[in-house]
Amino acid sequence: MIKAQRLKMLWPGQTDRRTHMEAIAKPHILLTGQSCTILSCIFFLTISYAASCKCLSDKKMFPSFLRTIPSDDYQANAIAHLVRYFQWVYVGVLAIDDAYGKSAVAQFLTESEQYGLCVAFNELMMPFSSFIYFVLKKCYLKSILLKRHFFAVWTIKQTKAEVILLYIHGTNLFFISEELVRQNITWKTWLASEAWINLNTLNVQRFGHIFDGTIDFGLYRGFVPGLRDFLLNIKPPTSQNTTRKSLPDDFWNDYLIRFWEETFNCTWKVKKERERICTGKEKLAEVSTPFIDVSKLQYSYNVYVAVYAVAHALHDVKTCKGGFGPFQNGSCAILSTLEHWQLFNKHLGVDGKLHTTAVGIFNSSASQGWKLKINESAIRWNGGAIQQRSVCSEPCQPGTRKVERKAEPFCCFDCVLCTAKEYSNETDSNECHKCVQYYWSTEMRDGCVPMPEVFLAFFDPLALALLACVLLGNVLTMAIGLQMFLYRNLPIMKDTDLTVWIPLLFSIFSCFISSLSLMGQPSGGSCRFHEAPACACLTMAHICVINMTLQLVKTSKCKIHYSLSSDVVLSRLVQQKSLCSTFAFPQIVLCVAWVLIGSTKTAKDEISIPGSLILECVRTSIIWLSCSLSYLGLMMFLSLYFALSARKLLTDSSELKFITFSILFCFLVCLAFVPAYNSIHGKMAVAVKVVAVTITAYGILGCIFLPKCYMIFVK
Repeated sequence: MIKAQRLKMLWPGQTDRRTHMEAIAKPHILLTGQSCTILSCIFFLTISYAASCKCLSDKKMFPSFLRTIPSDDYQANAIAHLVRYFQWVYVGVLAIDDAYGKSAVAQFLTESEQYGLCVAFNELMMPFSSFIYFVLKKCYLKSILLKRHFFAVWTIKQTKAEVILLYIHGTNLFFISEELVRQNITWKTWLASEAWINLNTLNVQRFGHIFDGTIDFGLYRGFVPGLRDFLLNIKPPTSQNTTRKSLPDDFWNDYLIRFWEETFNCTWKVKKERERICTGKEKLAEVSTPFIDVSKLQYSYNVYVAVYAVAHALHDVKTCKGGFGPFQNGSCAILSTLEHWQLFNKHLGVDGKLHTTAVGIFNSSASQGWKLKINESAIRWNGGAIQQRSVCSEPCQPGTRKVERKAEPFCCFDCVLCTAKEYSNETDSNECHKCVQYYWSTEMRDGCVPMPEVFLAFFDPLALALLACVLLGNVLTMAIGLQMFLYRNLPIMKDTDLTVWIPLLFSIFSCFISSLSLMGQPSGGSCRFHEAPACACLTMAHICVINMTLQLVKTSKCKIHYSLSSDVVLSRLVQQKSLCSTFAFPQIVLCVAWVLIGSTKTAKDEISIPGSLILECVRTSIIWLSCSLSYLGLMMFLSLYFALSARKLLTDSSELKFITFSILFCFLVCLAFVPAYNSIHGKMAVAVKVVAVTITAYGILGCIFLPKCYMIFVK
C-alpha cells in the first residue's frame, strides 16, 4: 500500500517549496537498496513495516527511509545472545546471497565471535523470486531448483553442528524444506530469522517434524484497538441479484466475496441446485476463522504503528513552533519507547501443524547479562527431547589438553592426554603443567601426587625371600661347623686343622650377615655401612681360602721339599705363620677409613624409574669403592693362583680341586653381577648386590665343606 499526501513545507537547506510524499511500503517492495534509492531521489519519505536489512540504515544512501521494525543488527545481537545462553559453540549458517543475508550473517558473526562461537559452515544461496519459480515450474524445470538446494542441505546433513541458523526468504524455504524431507534430516535445531518464521510453508504437515523445536526471534505482538470490532462488522454488498460481475472492479470486494463464500460454504451465484446462497447477513462471530484472530498481530501491528507514525509526524510538522523543532536548538518529537524482540518456539501439535509459543524476550537496551530472558520450561525441542548440544568436539576433560585440527574451525580439536609428570586440572586446557620435583601425575593426569618411595624394605616380599636365604646360609654354616667340631677325632678328619677351617666358616657367616647392611631404608647412618662390610667379609673369605690352600700343601704326606720347588712364591708363603693377618690388614684399614671418612649420602632418583622415587646411597667419590674392590679382586686372583699351583704339587688331592671350583664359581658370580647391576635400578639393584654376596658365600660353603660332610656321614 502506497499513500501520498501533498504538504506545503520548507525543506531544510531549501528556499523553495516542494512536494512532500510519504509511503508506507509492503515488506517486499523495499527489500532492495535500488528501490529505496529511487524513492529517496524523488523525495519520498518511506516508512517500512517489514524491511529489516541493515543496509537501509545508511542515511547517506537512504536519507528519507524510516521503518517501524528493528534493524537486523538487533536481531543478530539477540540471536548471538541466544546461542551463548544455550552454550551452542558450533553452529552452521545458511543465508541468502543478497544484502539482507550477507549483512545479517556478518553482524551475527561479529557479535558471536565475542562469545567464542565457532562456525561449522557459512553457505550462501542464490536468491530467486516467485516469478522465476513460476516460469521454471511451467517449463517442467522444477528439478533445477531442487538441485540448487541439494548441496546446501547435504552440507547440513554432513556437519556435526546440531544447530543451524537460516537467513533466507520464503521461496527458498519451500525448496530447502523439500530437500530436508527427501534426505530425512529431522534431528537438527533451527534458528529462524523473522523473514520466514511466519510463512505458511511451515504449516505443511510433511514439514512439521522437520521444524519441530525451531527457535526464532519474531516481531512484537501488539494490540490494535478496535480492529476486532472492525473485522466483525465487515459485510459484503447485499443488493439483489448480486454477482461477481456486477460488483465494482475492486480488489477488496473480490477478496471479501471469495472469503465469504469459503467461510460460510455458500455462493453468490447459483450454479447448481441445492447450493446455499450467501445473504450477507451471516455473522463472522459465529464461525471459527483466523481472519478475526487479532491475538498474534505482528506485521499488522507494525503497519498500525507506521500509519500512526506518519499521522503524528504530519501533525507535529503542522503544530511545531519555531525553536521547538526536531532539529538544532529545539525538539518537537518525543522518542516513544520501542517494544522488544520476542523469542518464539515452534512445536508440533497434535494436529500435525506447527504452533508458536512465546518463550522469552530480548531487550537490547538493558544492561549486560539482563538483555535476554527465557522461560526454558516453556520450550519444546525437536521431537520433545531435551535441549541439543551443538559442538564440534566435546570439551577436553582434566588430564588432557586441546590440539587444534588443521584446516578446521578453532572449536574442532582433539584431546591429547598429558604426558607423564604433567597434568591439567581444568576443562579445555590449552596446555599441560609440569609437576614439581618429587611429584608425579595421577593416572588421569588431573593432578600431582608424591612419588612412591622405592627401596628394599625389610617387609618387602623380595627382601623377605632374601632374608630367608641369608638365615638358611647362617644355619647351614653353624651346622657344618658344629659337625666338624664333633667329628674332629675321626680318621678322615686327622688332616683337618680347625684353626684353618673355623676362620673360613666365620668369614662365610660374616658374608651372610653383611648382606643385611644393604637392605632397609637408606639414611645417613645406614649408608656409611652400606657396602664396606660386604667387601671386607668377602676379602676375608678369600684370604682364608688362600690360607687353607697353603695349609694343605704344608701338611701333605708327599714330604715335598719347598726349597726345591719350582714355585718359589708358594714355597715361601707356606712357611709364613701370620699370613691371614698380613693379607687382611690392608683391607680392614681401608674399609674402616671408608666408613669413617668416606662421603656416602642418601639421594633421591626420580629419573631411572618413571613415577617412582628411588631412595639410594650415593657415593660422592668412587676412590674408596675402587680400592676395596681392587684389593678383593687381587685376593681372588691370588687364591686361584695358589690353588692351581698347589694342584701341580698335589695332583691327587680332591680338596684342592674343590677349592679351585669354589674360586672359579666366585669369578662366575662376579662376571654375572656386573651387567645385571648396570641394567636395573631401584630396589632390584640392591637385591642384585645381596644376591651376589649371598651366592658367593653359598658357593664357597658348598664347594669346600659339603664334600667334607659327605665323607663324614657316608664314608
